Amino acid sequence: MGDRILLSYRRRHELNAEHKHVHDGELSVMYGGNHELTVLEGLSYEQLMVEASRAAAAHPELDVFIQRLELKPPVAVQLPQDMAKLLREDPIRYIRGTRFDVPTAVVEPQRSANVPIVPRPLRAGVDTLADAFGEEVYVRVRLPGEGTFEAECPECGRWAGFAMQAATGMFLIFCRKCCVKASVAKMLPVDRLEPFPTAQTSPRWAVLKTTTLLGRASARFYLPREWNTSGAWISHDDLEKKYEQYTQERAACSASKPPDSAPSA
Repeated sequence: MGDRILLSYRRRHELNAEHKHVHDGELSVMYGGNHELTVLEGLSYEQLMVEASRAAAAHPELDVFIQRLELKPPVAVQLPQDMAKLLREDPIRYIRGTRFDVPTAVVEPQRSANVPIVPRPLRAGVDTLADAFGEEVYVRVRLPGEGTFEAECPECGRWAGFAMQAATGMFLIFCRKCCVKASVAKMLPVDRLEPFPTAQTSPRWAVLKTTTLLGRASARFYLPREWNTSGAWISHDDLEKKYEQYTQERAACSASKPPDSAPSA
């Protein structure tokens, strides 16, 4: 394996004071003949991924590999480019989309040694991103007929069509219930479609900026994603609070001090 970032870790049996599993491992960064090694001990899953995020942000040209040492053999799995980009740019959202691979249920201390550790496969791809809350929210897309596609309107929950703004080429969600006058101002701007529609691929998700929804006058939004613990709907106020919490966590993550690394030859 040549130049790359490799996070290898194993989970301990015991829990920390916050009832989360702790992990030991190493963060290895190899580039241009250099090798930086950071020993990681007693870190939560969130802390592990923050360290990996810092390394990925410092070396955007490097591929990122994750290795669960409990697996036999402990194969290093390369993160897909979209997941590596998310880890690099938005670790909080990456963590929220993947951390349920590491259960955090409270285990009685006297029985914890008997609990088997069964690592689950790494989650990856656009469907994982859809389940993670952050700067963007994902709205499901379907293809009712050849050459056409519709999106779940996040304001009413009905299937809505798409329009395109000629000047910018931007897709717009056009709901006949919500966009009464069919004006561009009433339509919801879509940041992008995932995957982008081509002759070989059809979009499954429309990606909207969270701030776009918060700028609407709707009292609630239809967002049946895994991050939405309220159910299919979430109120405007709750979405705003969730976004504020997310931005605070992201700021705290950026401000936290990384551990010292030990360069080696």
